[in-house]
Amino acid sequence: MIKLEAPITPLSKDLDHLQHIPLDIDVTPQDNSKTKKESSQWTYKQFHGSAPIMSYVGTEVWCIGAELRPGSQHSQNDFVPFLKSVLNRLRRVTQAPVLLRLDSRHDAEDTRREVAAHHNVGHIIKLNPRTQYSVATWLPTFEAKGVQWIELRPGKTYATHSIIHETDYG
Repeated sequence: MIKLEAPITPLSKDLDHLQHIPLDIDVTPQDNSKTKKESSQWTYKQFHGSAPIMSYVGTEVWCIGAELRPGSQHSQNDFVPFLKSVLNRLRRVTQAPVLLRLDSRHDAEDTRREVAAHHNVGHIIKLNPRTQYSVATWLPTFEAKGVQWIELRPGKTYATHSIIHETDYG
C-alpha cells in the first residue's frame, strides 16, 4: 500500500453508508483541427482531434489514469484493459468501496464483467438506448413504478429509474 499525503475523499451522501470513493472515467475529445498531430482524426464531437480517456478518483478529482487515443476510436474500444489497470492502480492506494461512474458509451457486457471481477466496486452506467431499451419498452415499466417526475424549470422535466442486471459471472 502506498502512503499518500493527498486525501481521497468519499462521496458525502451514500445510500448504504459505506462511503464509496467515486471513480469517474470518460473520453475527453481534444480539438486539434489546426494542427498536424499524428493521432488527429475525426471525433464524435465533429472535429479533427484526439480522444484521450481519463480517470479521476475521489471528490478531489485526482487523475489516476490517462491514455492518449486517436480521435476516431470508440470509447469502449480497448476500454476493459484501461479499466482493469485503473482499478488495480486504485487498489494500491485504497481498499475503500469504490463507485465507478460511466456514461452510456460503456454500457457493455464486457465492462460489467470486468467490474464484477473486482472486490468492493459498485457501478453506475448510463443506459445506452438500444432497441431493447427503446422508450416504448421501458416507459410503461418506469411509470408503473410510480416514479416522480421533477420539473427543474418550464420545459425541463426529468426522473430517474434504475435497471439492475442480475448476471452470474462466476
